[in-house]
Amino acid sequence: MPLPTNDNDTERLRARLALSSEREIADWQKKEEYLERRKKEAAQILSSDEQKKKQAEEEQEKINRLNAQKKLAELEAKRRLEEKTKRKDIATVQKEQDEAAEKLRQEKIKEILESKKTIQTIRGKEAAGLSPIQTLTRDVGQAIEGGRLTAAKIASINREKQPAKVKEPLNVRKAIILVLGLLLILSSSAFLVYALWQKAKENYVPIPETHNSIIFADEHIKIDLSDQTAGEVINKLKSELATPSNREKIKDLYFIYTSKRQTEEGLLIEKKLADFSVLASSTNLNINRDFARFLDPDFMLGFYSNTQSAPFFIFKTENFGNVAEILIHNEGEIISNLLSFFNDNPLTEQIKNTPFVDKMVRNYNLRLAIDNNNQTLALYAWLDKKILLIAPNELIFEKVLNSYLTSKPTIK
Repeated sequence: MPLPTNDNDTERLRARLALSSEREIADWQKKEEYLERRKKEAAQILSSDEQKKKQAEEEQEKINRLNAQKKLAELEAKRRLEEKTKRKDIATVQKEQDEAAEKLRQEKIKEILESKKTIQTIRGKEAAGLSPIQTLTRDVGQAIEGGRLTAAKIASINREKQPAKVKEPLNVRKAIILVLGLLLILSSSAFLVYALWQKAKENYVPIPETHNSIIFADEHIKIDLSDQTAGEVINKLKSELATPSNREKIKDLYFIYTSKRQTEEGLLIEKKLADFSVLASSTNLNINRDFARFLDPDFMLGFYSNTQSAPFFIFKTENFGNVAEILIHNEGEIISNLLSFFNDNPLTEQIKNTPFVDKMVRNYNLRLAIDNNNQTLALYAWLDKKILLIAPNELIFEKVLNSYLTSKPTIK
């Protein structure tokens, strides 16, 4: 039944309803109920189609997401395979270089040993040496040794040449000849020894006194590793660490050692800067060989000194990916061994057995070993793609970072 729009329509509907039979009224009601039911069914069908459409869209989105994840996984697997192949190639090249260097070193050692053997052979010969001067005495001595003349023949020749009244005893003449021959042999030996001494004299090449540290440092301390035991070197480091400072400063400890090699001019002795492998060898430091392989020779062992001092290491590398991967798989062992110079054994073992966690400080990602009391035991962080810092806590990280940023040139 249509709804009334004004009072007149309402009155007409009422009149019509009053004149209508009960059957007509029932028909009208059925029609209204039918129309209402159809509206509900249409709304339900429409709602169902929208839900189906939404479900289909969600399903398609899920499929797309899975395909994207699968593609990313394939790309990551391909990248890992390429990285593994690259590391293998680098390791192969490094191995070949190491073998070539070792072969060259062995050849140099063999050459030096042969030279020493030759010198010893020359020294062992009594009559060996140069004969720059030919004298009558030498010729006479050689004639006697060769059996061409005898003392009697020499005496008879001299008697023929000299007046009869000049006559010396035979024993005196023999003594003179023997003395002159002995003097000649001694002079030749002395000349040979002098020549050998000139050949083997030591030529010293000094090392420059200045040292360019990786970051800005207030003080530079030189430590000579030559002729020192591992214990003496470590005690020297601990002594420097314990030395008080009257103000806040960063100290740079750099190391030198003595290198000896044989040259044409003689034995060359040089003072050289020690890289990390030399320091590790001199102190019996147990360090991961794969980690050390990709480090540059230039490194820094520093102390932050104030009321208390604390050590830190800075390493440089051109192989960020390799070092980062080796470090993430062996971080407890590598960090604890490096700081074992200055930590007692229980703390070293605690760092080794403590899982490392991530933390952001001044937009730098730090990896920290934190104990049950929420105290930092050690940390490491990349200052950039080439600079790796290893420190005992966040305070030292902040101080080293400030010095690192200070030493970097400002781009205008």
